[in-house]
Amino acid sequence: MVPAGKGDPFISAQLVIAIVLGGSRHFLAPAIGAVAVTVLHELALRASLSHGLVLGALLVAAVFAFPGGVASGITGVVDKLKALRALGRS
Repeated sequence: MVPAGKGDPFISAQLVIAIVLGGSRHFLAPAIGAVAVTVLHELALRASLSHGLVLGALLVAAVFAFPGGVASGITGVVDKLKALRALGRS
């Protein structure tokens, strides 16, 4: 148990990971990162007994897959879909 007035280092690390994973270019990016961290944590818990290792691997894979953050990745996909729709209407 953490004494009153002292921060929990695990929660602090989760906040930093959520911000890095979500990205920094969008207002809702940290919230999207928090959802992504929660989903990855749940996947890791269900995957194996060594969920810490699996969670770390998933986080590294997510950072490599979305270097600008998950929010930037979502924005990129939406922009590509809009471009495809515009091409289809022409």
